[in-house]
Amino acid sequence: MGIGDVTEGSTPKVVNPKARHNSWSLGVEQLKKQEGDSFSLINALDREPLSVLIDILKATNDKKDECLKKRWKVVIKGRAIILRDILEKISVWVDRLLVRTIP
Repeated sequence: MGIGDVTEGSTPKVVNPKARHNSWSLGVEQLKKQEGDSFSLINALDREPLSVLIDILKATNDKKDECLKKRWKVVIKGRAIILRDILEKISVWVDRLLVRTIP
């Protein structure tokens, strides 16, 4: 269940923009701790979350196209994982976030 979702018998949640920014900041900090220097997070907190999501979607779609052309896959514990399919799932979720974020 996401921000603003309503279930039967409940009232919609209203999210303060400052709370949303704090959530974004916490997420970036957690990513830095988990992934170290794997991601370039320079000025990520200074940018609007919408512009970061758009950049993520563009990069994901570019890599998805490359994976499709090169038919990249990995085998983990005997299970073949097609990287293009994973990137498709990421782009679907980022697109869902963008739809909810754009006023």
